[in-house]
Amino acid sequence: MKTYKILYTTLFTLIMLFFTACGGGGGGGSMQSSSSSSANSGGMTGMFVDSPVGGLDYRCDGVDKKTDSRGYFNCQNTPVDFYIGNLKLGSIQKMTNDYLVFPQDILGQSRIAALHPEVTKMAILLQSLDSDQEPTNGIDIKQDTIEILNQVIAQGIDIQNLSLDELKQKINTIISKNTQENLHIVSTQQAQDHMLMSISKKYESPIQP
Repeated sequence: MKTYKILYTTLFTLIMLFFTACGGGGGGGSMQSSSSSSANSGGMTGMFVDSPVGGLDYRCDGVDKKTDSRGYFNCQNTPVDFYIGNLKLGSIQKMTNDYLVFPQDILGQSRIAALHPEVTKMAILLQSLDSDQEPTNGIDIKQDTIEILNQVIAQGIDIQNLSLDELKQKINTIISKNTQENLHIVSTQQAQDHMLMSISKKYESPIQP
C-alpha cells in the first residue's frame, strides 16, 4: 500500500508538472501585478479552495468579512489575510491570475506541493471543521465552531507556529466542546488525498465585478 501511494504521488506530480510547463494549469498560483489587482473599480472576487470554503474569515481594505457558501471573497485591494476566528492561516499580497486561492498560495508554495507539511496541516484543519464532514461537496465552517475555536486558540496565533501534533490536539479539543456539530478529525492521508483531488479539479474562476 505504501509503495502504491508513493507511485501514485510521483505520477500525479509528474502530470501536474507537465501541465504547468505547457501552460495548462490556469493561474497555477501565479500572481497578478499590483496595478492590475486594484485596477477594477468594482474590486476583485476570489474563491478560497480546498473544495470551496464557506464561513472562512478574511480581512482586506481594513474590513473583516466572511467567505460565502461558494468560498467567494471580495476586496478592492490586496493584501488579503485569511483566518478561522483567532487563528491566522496566511495572506496573499497579490491576487492569483485565476482568482482561485488554495492553501498553497497563502503559504508561498507551488500548487503542486499538495503534500507539503504546512499544506497538510491546513487541509486537516479545514476538512475537520467542515460542518457535514463531506469536503467533496464544499467545506462549510459554522460560526459556533469558530466561537469554540476562539476559546481554545488565543488571538494572534499563526497556524505555521503550531506543530502538527499541537494543531491536532487543539482540533480535538474544539470537537469535544462542540455539541452542535458531529465533527471528527480527518487523518493525514484523508487530508492529502482530498487536496490532491482538489488541485486536479478544474474550478471555474469567479466572474469579476
